[in-house]
Amino acid sequence: MNKKSLKPISMINMIPLIDIFLVLLVVFMISIPFLLTTHLPINLAKTNAGTMHHQKQKTIYIDATGHYFFKKNKFVSLNDISKTISQEKLNQLSIAADQNVQYQKVIQLIAFLHQHKIQTINLVAIKT
Repeated sequence: MNKKSLKPISMINMIPLIDIFLVLLVVFMISIPFLLTTHLPINLAKTNAGTMHHQKQKTIYIDATGHYFFKKNKFVSLNDISKTISQEKLNQLSIAADQNVQYQKVIQLIAFLHQHKIQTINLVAIKT
């Protein structure tokens, strides 16, 4: 053998490091939307009923102070949310209200959605 071919390689292989960073990037890209929606200040009511499914993008949230949230937007009154709902052209929505919100706020929202021709309204709770 040649002595020239037996030299130690002094370079660091960057391919595994790049692979790890790409995997971490994908994991963060997938998990960020879930983290953003869970930071709403809402304590949902708890129930021991079966599993309840709802689509987060079609859910109106009501926090304890009575503010409405729809698609990461905060609305103070039902009139503010009217234009956004009309543009979506939805026939089904879910309502996720804080367990400490006034019952009147939920009833007002249900009546408002009926006026805007929302045919199906689901109430969301978490399973205990």
